[in-house]
Amino acid sequence: MSERVTRRDLLQGTVAVVAGAGSTLGVWAPISGAATPQPASATGESAVEAALRQRLAPIVAHHHVAGLGLAVTRSSSSAALGMGSASLPFAVPVTPRTLFHIASVGKHFTATAVLQLAGEQHFALDEPIGRHLTDIPDAWAARPIASLLHHTSGIPDYEGNEFDETKSHTRAEVIAAAAAKPMLFETGRTWAYSNMNYMLLGWLIEAASGRPYAKYIAERVLQPAGLVDARVDAAEEIIANRAEPYLWQPSSRTYRHAIRMENAYSGYPDGPLLISAEDSLRWDTALANHRVLSPALWRTMLEPARLASGLSVPYASAWFVESTRGRAIHSHTGGLPGFTAFFLRMPESGVSVMVLTNVRLFGSRVQRYIGHLAAETVAPGSTMLSLTPARDDRPDLTTAARGILLRGNKPVARDALAPELRLIVDGPSGERGIANRPVDLTGEPTGFDFIEQRTLGSATLRRYRMTYTDLVEHIVVGYTPEEKIYWVSPD
Repeated sequence: MSERVTRRDLLQGTVAVVAGAGSTLGVWAPISGAATPQPASATGESAVEAALRQRLAPIVAHHHVAGLGLAVTRSSSSAALGMGSASLPFAVPVTPRTLFHIASVGKHFTATAVLQLAGEQHFALDEPIGRHLTDIPDAWAARPIASLLHHTSGIPDYEGNEFDETKSHTRAEVIAAAAAKPMLFETGRTWAYSNMNYMLLGWLIEAASGRPYAKYIAERVLQPAGLVDARVDAAEEIIANRAEPYLWQPSSRTYRHAIRMENAYSGYPDGPLLISAEDSLRWDTALANHRVLSPALWRTMLEPARLASGLSVPYASAWFVESTRGRAIHSHTGGLPGFTAFFLRMPESGVSVMVLTNVRLFGSRVQRYIGHLAAETVAPGSTMLSLTPARDDRPDLTTAARGILLRGNKPVARDALAPELRLIVDGPSGERGIANRPVDLTGEPTGFDFIEQRTLGSATLRRYRMTYTDLVEHIVVGYTPEEKIYWVSPD
């Protein structure tokens, strides 16, 4: 389909509009599991909600975000709000209880269930997945469960141009769609995002628990967390408060309805969930208070994947794990037809943000920007948006990174790549497996600046900022001790 968008597509780019840091806001009210009302203004809206709305409204309008649900937490306080339309033709406004599909952001709900069952000794994370699933190809069966959580299994994706998300598919057909493709690499040799990993993990949950996936998630994850409206989606059913999905058409400058997903596809375990802004606050509190995962299992969830070479990558179990100014950042994006989401947690800064939208835009750039801007509004200086360019003591590394990220139609400079990325480029994914910023959509950047760096084991991660006329994008590039690029990821 010409307008198809997969869960993987929405992971590939994050461009942001430049804006200054926010001002300090007034007093926040404490919460305990649910959104607590803030001190009301004359309009009935808290000072925090009003500040967020004022700051974000121009971005929402400029980028044609049909509807926005937003949940923001700072330390022990929170705010949930809605902007725009949940239904354009019926002029239904978004409220804090409007449900949005979060696509691949929901992978960490599946990972939560897997870690729960591992903690109860239903299986060990280093066990091969084939010990519990007997209907999968032999090449997949030997892959450890942990490698599926980390996307280091090398199992190919089932999604692609030939996979129709509007039609019903049996489990065997989903397996066949991925099995028709060659394996990407041997276990642990490198990292490649594949939704098939989390499909298999969903079936593992069913095999180990004896319950259907949706039932397990409801009873063991959502209910213990105190969520009220969240649920595994079923796109063909009538679900109260669910936002309608849209596409924005730049050529005609109009909205269109997104394709209607098939019932089961909308609830696949690689991105299954509907959630509201209010329930997002409850979920963030449940994570912080270890109501669904013990502290030990939570640490396991956030442990970066380690490759066979000894290098680590800044991806854990359904979370990108990064930092800025030495403070941790955990995040993930998600998108499918008509919905895009972004979840940002900065535990050391006491800030978390869930961004929920019912429109497909290019990548997840706008949703990421809204998330970072909301964080800056309540906690100025908490994100990389407020960083100024640093002195670049390795301009040669910066030049190599720029050449890869902005190569356009030119081939990848293989001599700049570590073996981990050479595996990707020389494998089935080809050069599509490495980030390449679409100059035709954004034009040439006016600036490419080194912002900050940190170490991850023996590797060095350097953050770069690409500045456009009205856009900014932050990218993390990882270098081996031999100064070859082994990781390129949106931030």
